[in-house]
Amino acid sequence: MKKTLKFLLLATLPFFLLNCQTTQDFVVGRSTMNPVFFEQLELEREDYEILKTVTATATVNVEEKMSGLIVVEENDEFELKISGSNVDLESGVLKFGYLTNDIGRTSTVTSKTGLMGNKQTVVTYVPKDPESIARRLAKYRLINEAKAMGGDGVIEPVISSDIAKVNKDNTVIKTTIAAKVIVLKTDR
Repeated sequence: MKKTLKFLLLATLPFFLLNCQTTQDFVVGRSTMNPVFFEQLELEREDYEILKTVTATATVNVEEKMSGLIVVEENDEFELKISGSNVDLESGVLKFGYLTNDIGRTSTVTSKTGLMGNKQTVVTYVPKDPESIARRLAKYRLINEAKAMGGDGVIEPVISSDIAKVNKDNTVIKTTIAAKVIVLKTDR
C-alpha cells in the first residue's frame, strides 16, 4: 500500500509542477487612427484645421539564422523570432499602429513561461515580415504624436521604407511615415 502511494505521488508530481507555472502575459500595444484624403473630407474649410505635418520613424534590425529571423527594434523595445508561421516574442513590448482597416489575419505568438520553461500561446495579429513590423511601429508612433497634439485624424499619410543589407546575415529596415494632423472644429 505504501509503495503504491509513493508511486502515485511520484507519478503525479510532474503534472503538479507543470500546472503550477506562472503565466506571463506579453503585451501588444495597439493604436488606430483613420487617415482622411482631401476628396473624402466633404467639409467646408472652416470646419477643420490642419495643425502641421508630423513624422515618425521605426528601425528594426533583422538577423537571418538557421532557425528563422530575429527581429530587434533599434532601442531594444522588443525582440521577435520568426520561424515559419510562428512569431515568438522573446522580450519587450510590441507596439503596432493601424490606419483604418489595415489589421491583417491572425498568427500565433508564444512566450516562454513557467517552472519547466513551457510556452504560453496566444493567437493575435503580428505580421510575419520585418518590413510590416517596422511599418506598424512607425504608425503607432505617428498616432501617438497626433493624439498628443489633439488631432482627430491624419491627412494623406506617406510611408517609405529603406532596406539596407549590412552583411550576409543582417538587414536594417527603417520606415518613415509623415502625415498632416487634422482637428475638427466643434461647437463649444
